[in-house]
Amino acid sequence: MATSLRAVPEWVGTKALTVVGILVPAGCYFAGASAYQAYLGAFNADAEAFPIDQASHLINGVQVSFGFIADIFRGDPKSWLVLVAYCVASAFGGFVWSLVRQCLADKILETKPSGWTGKVRTAWLGAIWILLVAAAVCLLGIVVALPGVIGETAGSKQAEEKLHDFNQGCQNAVAKCISLKKDGKELTHGFRVAQSKDRIGVYLSGVTTEYESTGLSIETLSK
Repeated sequence: MATSLRAVPEWVGTKALTVVGILVPAGCYFAGASAYQAYLGAFNADAEAFPIDQASHLINGVQVSFGFIADIFRGDPKSWLVLVAYCVASAFGGFVWSLVRQCLADKILETKPSGWTGKVRTAWLGAIWILLVAAAVCLLGIVVALPGVIGETAGSKQAEEKLHDFNQGCQNAVAKCISLKKDGKELTHGFRVAQSKDRIGVYLSGVTTEYESTGLSIETLSK
C-alpha cells in the first residue's frame, strides 16, 4: 500500500487539493444562491429585488449542505433520490474513464487494421467518443447541477414550511407579524418574507407585496 502511494506523483495530490479548494466553496455558494432564489420564488418575490451579499450565500450554502446530509440520515425520499442520481452519474463517469484507460493500455486505439476489422475499429472509436461526451455531461452535471438541485430542494422545503405557518394567520402562526407605517398610518401588516436596504416584502393572505422601505417604520405586532 505504501509503495503504491509513493508511486503517485506529488503534483496529483497538489492538483486534487486545488480543485477541491475551488469546487467546494463554489458548490456551497451555488447551493446557497439556489436555495435563496427557490425560497423567494415560492412567494412570487424577485431575488434581484432583495439581493444579499456573497458571504451570506456561502454561509447559507454550508447550512444547506449539512441539512442535505441530515435529511439523508433521516431517510428523506427527495434527498435520497438526489444522492442516487449523483452516485449513478459518478459511476458512469468512472466506468467510461476505466474503459478508455483499458483501451489505451491494450493499444486498441493505436492499431490501424483494414477491411472489416478497420470498420469495427472505426465504430468502436465512435462509440468511445459518444461515451466520453456523455461522461463529460454527467460530470458537468455533478459539479454544476448537484449543488443547484440541493439548494433548490432546501429552499422550496423552507418556503413550504413558512407558507404553512404564515397561512395560520397572525394570531396562530409561530412567526410574528409586522406592521408597516408611514407618517403614523398603517399601510399594511403581515409576515416579513425578505428585506433589502430599500425594499421589504410582506406576505398576507396568499399574496406577497413589495414596498419601498424608505420613510417607513416597521413594528412587530404582539399576539
